[in-house]
Amino acid sequence: MSRQFRYIFLQMFAPFLSACIILMVLLYLINIPRVLDVLLTQGGAVNLMFLMLIFITPKILSYILPVALLVASLYVLHRLHVDHERIAMQASGFTYWSIVRPMLVFAAGVLLIVLAIHAYIMPLGQRAFQDRVFEINETITAAVLRPGQFNTLTSGVTAFVRSRDSNGVIRDILVQDARDPERPTSYLAAQGTLLQTPEGLHLEMRNGSIHRFEEPNNPASLNILRFDRYLYDLSELAQKSETRILKSRERFLGQLFYPDMSEIYSRSRVHVFRADAHNRLAAPLFCLAYTLIALAAFRELATRYGYLPQIIAAISVALAARLIYLGITGLTAEDPIWNLFLYVIPLSVSLLAVLFIIYGIHGFMRFVPRIRETGRRVS
Repeated sequence: MSRQFRYIFLQMFAPFLSACIILMVLLYLINIPRVLDVLLTQGGAVNLMFLMLIFITPKILSYILPVALLVASLYVLHRLHVDHERIAMQASGFTYWSIVRPMLVFAAGVLLIVLAIHAYIMPLGQRAFQDRVFEINETITAAVLRPGQFNTLTSGVTAFVRSRDSNGVIRDILVQDARDPERPTSYLAAQGTLLQTPEGLHLEMRNGSIHRFEEPNNPASLNILRFDRYLYDLSELAQKSETRILKSRERFLGQLFYPDMSEIYSRSRVHVFRADAHNRLAAPLFCLAYTLIALAAFRELATRYGYLPQIIAAISVALAARLIYLGITGLTAEDPIWNLFLYVIPLSVSLLAVLFIIYGIHGFMRFVPRIRETGRRVS
């Protein structure tokens, strides 16, 4: 490994890590409301927020690593040109490929990391996240008893709570039990808490009253019973499922390509699983494509407008390729033939960028008519 190779390779680390940190913070801020919505419904268990954010970190990394690589590549190439380091290298007998090689090696390393995230780490994190959400939902507090809302516990049972303290105390409780429509019962309480007892989940209500009609359709038969403490049974509403169906994003690559056909859910979503598997294999190719786009953009020296047009062109091409790719992913579940195009997009962009690097802008423009002429002769 030459000194120049090492120098350019190491120059990629600082901007790459900086771009990763900035993009991660932005995506964390986007995902925090989703996590808080899950956690706050459990009685203010905000201390679990960081654990939940760790679970979704692999998914965030799978999105931002290719973009961070594009940003780092553009930054390093721009600095090499602005500081005239490229000119000094060329004067020393080095070619543009001496810059290309270390950056491609760095991109290959990031590609392998993204592939590992897609294949194993991301589904592992998604499983842990969904398992935690599943546990919260099974305790009934996330599915119901949202403060300030009328919540349907089950058919005929509606609950309303005004607020929930950070210590789990629920204020101003109303439970309307109309499972027997002829004798509806209302429970009012000043405060209460959710209790997990050996018999199951209960709502402990304090300082309240029970309003029950003893005779059907007879308002005069209203019976009011006041209590200091009353346990309302919620165990029937929190029966745990024995199994949880794994969604596509929670499955490893092998499980997507070869799902368990004994499951009804898997049999009905084979095409969706295969499409997601091909997406996970094709998406890391953008690490290579983005780096080659940046290298192609800086193949020529600056124009009189500086390097801004080249940077804008590189970002535009990368964005266009990604948008086309995302459009195709929406078609893959309908027709498996579109899975092939998931690989075609990043590989085609990479090939065009390589041709641009080899021939430069003038050679590339002469090369394009040559391809067209060859096509006419073949036809």
